[in-house]
Amino acid sequence: MSKRPQPKPLSIAPLVIGGVLVVALLGFAFWRMSRPPADSTSTQQTADSTQPAAAPGGDPDVARAAMPRITVEQLRDRLSKNEVTLIDVRDADAYMQSHIAGAMHIPLARIDGEIPYLPKGKPIVTYCTCPHDEAAADANMILNHGGIAEAYALKGGLHAWQNAGLPTQAGEK
Repeated sequence: MSKRPQPKPLSIAPLVIGGVLVVALLGFAFWRMSRPPADSTSTQQTADSTQPAAAPGGDPDVARAAMPRITVEQLRDRLSKNEVTLIDVRDADAYMQSHIAGAMHIPLARIDGEIPYLPKGKPIVTYCTCPHDEAAADANMILNHGGIAEAYALKGGLHAWQNAGLPTQAGEK
């Protein structure tokens, strides 16, 4: 009687090693994506030189606070000379209710996808109605990451513009 050859038992070692490598690579990829670009601090020039520069990979609140700001007076002067592109980063309902005349409406969630279509050659000013301009600063961080070096948040946002007695409009444009 002849014996049938017995199959060799499968070794799970290659599967375990492969799994560990996949997990390590995914972990590295997520870690790498969460870090800001190495040159992100070199492009942050402030309208107010008293603002501190953000530390790469640091606290998001610190990074927001370090984003350059522009005052209502500076914005009014630069708008009158058509020297800036103005973007309202609030939701559509808020924009339709009241916004600064001439402002483009690009909600914060869409800012990244609109970077290629933004006018080139002029600084960008973003605004919101957050207490510390958080959404506008977040938009500027996204713009900086997308290659737009000169972006400012309107200090005090729409409320500061209105408190200065400057005009707003309702509706689409």
